[in-house]
Amino acid sequence: EIGDIKSGATLMMAHTDIVFEDVDLALKKDGDKWSCPGIGDDTANLAVLMVIAKHYLKDGKTPFLVVANSCEEGRGNLFGSKTIYKNYGKYINRVIVFDGYLEVINDIAVGSIRYEVQVDVKGGHSFRDFGNENAIVTASKIIVALNEIPLPKGGITTYNIGAIKGGTTVNSIAQKCTFLYEIRSDTNSNILYMKDKAEELFLTNNATYKVIGERPCAMLESKEKQD
Repeated sequence: EIGDIKSGATLMMAHTDIVFEDVDLALKKDGDKWSCPGIGDDTANLAVLMVIAKHYLKDGKTPFLVVANSCEEGRGNLFGSKTIYKNYGKYINRVIVFDGYLEVINDIAVGSIRYEVQVDVKGGHSFRDFGNENAIVTASKIIVALNEIPLPKGGITTYNIGAIKGGTTVNSIAQKCTFLYEIRSDTNSNILYMKDKAEELFLTNNATYKVIGERPCAMLESKEKQD
């Protein structure tokens, strides 16, 4: 905390975790260039955050909250940010997040929904039980259908299949297959549209799903407009 935050503070925040898992995080230097997984997202911004914090410590007048949060990436689902708001939300009247490219300023927040989708079937032996449903094939059909959903008009809306896992051996009809699916948009009504289309596909193909991440959109619209 810098200054008397009870009078209303600006929250400045950058995250400490990175998106990469099980990789070599060693820092490398090539001439004037430094590189390593996560150095841009979000290590460089953490450095900027500390420089700004140092400046306002000298200023001593403007109330600020300086936060290096975690659980931003992967399945963290903004746990760090949500905890800050839980503990300090009543004092925060402005938020500045340091993330992404250093030379870019964004005045909107892109919302998202992340799913883990699972297909469970009987499976069996590739020869003896030939013809039984294959979880990998069914999951693949769902993925193809997800990629054929017409994008809503207005704003920017994207989707992605981030990972897929299933099966056991080359001669086994897969009993289980899971994949990760993400929807992003700068418009809340578009997220809701994609959400409805995706969940309908999951249900009609007997797939189970759970939401593993949900990030609010900065361009929230009224319920009347959504309807």
